[in-house]
Amino acid sequence: KFSTYHANHVIFRRCVGRPDAIRAGGEPAAVFAAYSSTYVKFQNCIAIDADQTSYWVNIGDRQGAFFVPCTSGISKYIDFDQSIALNVKLGSFQTASNTDSANVTYNNVVAWDNADNGDNLNQIRGSNNIVKNCTFGAGSGSANAWYWDGSSGSLKNTIFRGMSFNASMFNTAPGTQDYNAYYGNTNTKGRTGVHDLTNTDPMA
Repeated sequence: KFSTYHANHVIFRRCVGRPDAIRAGGEPAAVFAAYSSTYVKFQNCIAIDADQTSYWVNIGDRQGAFFVPCTSGISKYIDFDQSIALNVKLGSFQTASNTDSANVTYNNVVAWDNADNGDNLNQIRGSNNIVKNCTFGAGSGSANAWYWDGSSGSLKNTIFRGMSFNASMFNTAPGTQDYNAYYGNTNTKGRTGVHDLTNTDPMA
């Protein structure tokens, strides 16, 4: 619904994206995307009710509410800040690694009641990507809740509640992972933070 392509210094602020019928022509589908771009900010953006899957035709990949592809050049310095993904059946967070999606930050983002892209609910690839102060709940995945490629990047101060998935929380742990809260999930395999919580309901 909203995308850059080979652009720089762009701000999307207070945007709402709701995909209904999607005819992708074999290409990936997402709600907000920064494609091979640099210095892009998504502020107070909402991806909502992307759930009419019976009206989706010829989608190459389901790439999430907030997507950073880089098949045509590097994507760097992308910020998703104080945004929401609610009831999105395209997945939640996705960054690519064709060339490099680097220095991507998700800060104060809520991802609630989202379903996977046919594989992992979230996929973070590339280098030095950061997820912090986020909330994930009531999501489901066919494989992992997170596919985190490599050991760079960090995940901190984030809540995971009521997540259901068929494999593990993480295929591999992020480079830095600590001060996160996990409660009522299928499992917490891959959790490595010394200060992580697993027995406290953050919504109680």
